[in-house]
Amino acid sequence: MQKFAFEPDKLKEELIYQGVTFTVVIVSYHLDDNKPPILAEGISRRSILDKFDPALGRSIASGRALKALKKKLRHETIRNHFMG
Repeated sequence: MQKFAFEPDKLKEELIYQGVTFTVVIVSYHLDDNKPPILAEGISRRSILDKFDPALGRSIASGRALKALKKKLRHETIRNHFMG
C-alpha cells in the first residue's frame, strides 16, 4: 500500500462553519499550478453530553477531511487526471 505524505505548503484548510453542534472544514491540496486543487470536506458533530470545545471540533473535522483527501488521492481516476 502506498503511503501519502502531504506537503504542508500545498495543503490549505478553511473553516466553513462552526456552531455549537457542527463544525465544517474544507481541505484543498494543490498538486500542480496548472490544475485545480483537490477538495475534501470534514464534518464533526458535538454530542449533547460533550462540553463545547471549538478547537476539538475543528481538529476532528480536519482529521476527517484529511482522511477523505487521502482516499480521493488513492482513486485511480483522480490519480490519472491530477498526477499525470
